[in-house]
Amino acid sequence: MEIINFNDFQQNQRMYGGTAGRKMGITYNGKDYLLKFPGNLKEQKMKNINLSYSNSPVCEYIGSKIYELVRLPVHNTILGTRNGKTVVACEDFLQDVPGVKEHFWNMFIMDALIGNSDRNNSNWGIILRKDGSKDIAPVYDNGNCLNSKWDDEKMRIVMNDADRMEAEAYKARRCIFELHGKRINPYHIIESRECPECLEAVYRLTPQIGNNMDKIQTMIKEIPILSEIQKRFFISIIECRYEKVLLECIKNDCVH
Repeated sequence: MEIINFNDFQQNQRMYGGTAGRKMGITYNGKDYLLKFPGNLKEQKMKNINLSYSNSPVCEYIGSKIYELVRLPVHNTILGTRNGKTVVACEDFLQDVPGVKEHFWNMFIMDALIGNSDRNNSNWGIILRKDGSKDIAPVYDNGNCLNSKWDDEKMRIVMNDADRMEAEAYKARRCIFELHGKRINPYHIIESRECPECLEAVYRLTPQIGNNMDKIQTMIKEIPILSEIQKRFFISIIECRYEKVLLECIKNDCVH
């Protein structure tokens, strides 16, 4: 795959907010894009984090491409560099997407697959047009997935410990959403099969994920800036969630 050099593209007049790394607007091939830079982790003084800069741009790209491969609406992303930093260009969007509740649960399942723990009510929503019509925004802001703040050594240690790998994949994770005042483990919600809308989304998406697993793995393997450990970790943790949560949910539901 080609890594685009964005150095020669001028900043446009589009303004973007958010706290996870610097952002700027550029125009590329006649379209407006949001350019996302890696967050400076040293400045944030985060505990138990050894990376100087996060891997969020490449994780945003991978997470978004997985959504795309499963054929869910998602913003278009391009992986590139600017001023020596890995960046991801996210196309500005404005298009129609129906079905709020179905869309939410689709995101819930896909975010569980890629380990995006930062989905909240400020990074998904509704487009309100000037004529008063409303549409669901395509999925965006997937940079906080696949343990984007981990270095190779931490990934290697966890991969070599089956219990820690399962804990990190699904057993001990939390997302931003709350139930009864406590942050939930999304995998427990899926495994419980107590929410009909969630279960419907599992049945909608699990076959599509399975049918595209080879493409997901190939896409990750072909990213030249990833280390071999990163590639193995990303593929392994996605496979673990697919096999031990999504497939098991369907199997257990059939038994019941």
